[in-house]
Amino acid sequence: FFGSSTTYISSEVGAVTITGDSEEKGDDGCGDTLDSGNSITGKDSQDENADDTTDVSNGKGDDCDGSGGGDDGPRLDVTIKEKEEIQDLNNELETFMAEVKQRFRSHKEELNAVTKKKEEYYEKWQCAETEYTSLKEKYDRRERKYESEIQRVTQSRNEFEAKWESAKKTIKEKELEIQKRMRERMDTIESERKQWGDIIQKLKKEKFQAAITKTRERLKCTS
Repeated sequence: FFGSSTTYISSEVGAVTITGDSEEKGDDGCGDTLDSGNSITGKDSQDENADDTTDVSNGKGDDCDGSGGGDDGPRLDVTIKEKEEIQDLNNELETFMAEVKQRFRSHKEELNAVTKKKEEYYEKWQCAETEYTSLKEKYDRRERKYESEIQRVTQSRNEFEAKWESAKKTIKEKELEIQKRMRERMDTIESERKQWGDIIQKLKKEKFQAAITKTRERLKCTS
């Protein structure tokens, strides 16, 4: 509305559309400034009591009121659920537009009253300006407090992340050390197993040779 920021509200499939840029003295929906700022429908109005109804388009066309000339665009195959979601969005948008109309009318009445009684409201305006300044100072103080708190939290987070990275590095080093010690232990066990295997084989061989020798000697005695 009056002096507000640029607003775009659009729905592509079966939806109503409001497009336009708000300017300081009102806007006709196409970027052209109006003299009185009393219309949001693209109707150029010089009269404060001009029609301020809100045009609703069916989502087609490129004209300001959504009724003319543009390309319909590619058609979309949508599911029933998507259609229901789109209808819900359209219902919400229609409700919002009704609120916009009511708010716009209220703003227009307020603007007319202020225009007619500018001197009468001058003192109140000064009070409002003083209150605004006070609130702004209060907000600035709160913002500085929040910034300080954010910096403190950020610093704490950075310190925690640094400690966590250091801990992960230590854990990795310990893990590698444990793996190395396990490999060394497995190598030792394998070496000992091999040594014991060799000893056992040697003992078996010696025992077998002794048995053979004893058997030969017994055979000689009997012959």
